[in-house]
Amino acid sequence: MLLVVGGFSLYFATRPIRETPPRPPDVRLEGVQMTLYPAEDPKAHWVFTARQVLQNPATGSALIEGLEGGARYVGERLSLRLQAPSLQMDRLGNLTLPYAQVEILQGCFSVDLGGPGQAPVRINQRQGFWAPTVDIHSPTIEVRAHDFTSDFAIESPSWSDGVDQWRSVPLPCTIPGASG
Repeated sequence: MLLVVGGFSLYFATRPIRETPPRPPDVRLEGVQMTLYPAEDPKAHWVFTARQVLQNPATGSALIEGLEGGARYVGERLSLRLQAPSLQMDRLGNLTLPYAQVEILQGCFSVDLGGPGQAPVRINQRQGFWAPTVDIHSPTIEVRAHDFTSDFAIESPSWSDGVDQWRSVPLPCTIPGASG
């Protein structure tokens, strides 16, 4: 019996060890315009222009660097413009950004989400925005607040520890293509 166990041990000890297969390399694209059709929000699509996109086939995520512009459309209608230095996209199309500036055309909202050195901003395709801080400017309201959440149209926003100022006489809208 000991001879059989010793024979199996010697056999397995001399077999080559299988190496784990290497992780597939990221796919690198440069000078990219891409369209995202999020499964979580089938009525909308996003268009991004960027210097570089690194796609990870293993996780389905993408890192967009040198973001030159982003736009969200509902149907064929432009609903918002987005500026950020970069963004990370998960396999569901949800976005994580270091910070962002957003122009929401309906309502004429200019929104600064987060800032350098703060927690990242998250955009959930089903729910909307989350940011550690927010500055909102529109013809009718100014807001500075923390822990901001909102849908994409700023129809149901919430925040904590904030200051808001409503205007009885609206200012003119200065966002191109927006309606106040």
